[in-house]
Amino acid sequence: MLPPRCLHRHVVTALPSQSSDTVRRLSLLTHGLTSACYRTRTHVAVSWASVTRRHAGTISARLSQAGGVDKGLPDGIKVYEAEPLTVQKSVFVGRACKLEDPSHVLDVLAWIMQQKGVEKAAHPIIYAWRCRVNGLVQQGDDDDGETAAGDRLARLLELVEAENVLVVVTRYFGGVKLGPSRFKYISQAARNALDAGGLLQRQSEKAATRSSKKRR
Repeated sequence: MLPPRCLHRHVVTALPSQSSDTVRRLSLLTHGLTSACYRTRTHVAVSWASVTRRHAGTISARLSQAGGVDKGLPDGIKVYEAEPLTVQKSVFVGRACKLEDPSHVLDVLAWIMQQKGVEKAAHPIIYAWRCRVNGLVQQGDDDDGETAAGDRLARLLELVEAENVLVVVTRYFGGVKLGPSRFKYISQAARNALDAGGLLQRQSEKAATRSSKKRR
């Protein structure tokens, strides 16, 4: 069972289904935590509590402390795992799944934390999700101590126009600092996972969908 206060930085945005500057209110209830944010066209960071780096306040640290219970995946959710991407001894593992309900995010993250070797990673669960709920696109992300990495994944999901998906990247540090290029590998691991799960809509399919909407 997850702790009553899961302390981590969570970014949530609500995007109108049609272009508009109207400020929308999004209330997200996740494991007893209610958080509201407002958005026009910019990302809004919502802190559920004070945030510290890896050892005390990251999402993976909090989920580790929750331990003790075998957390299974919610019904109907299958997590796809891509082949590990190794760069100068650092290893990046991408995982992705369909996600119809944002309230299942922490359940999936808790399940991933239980997988062999994940908890020992430098950054176990860098993630982003994007769902359409009641006509609005809601999205969130978390860096898990790898500053700005969660936002990169969120931007990837926007770029590929992915909806109703959660993507998670686990990074194992190999002793060699990769600098800014690490973000490229994190994004690539995420894309590989989306591809492994068939969650990337092909450009031809996107074009057909847009064309169909225009004819209506």
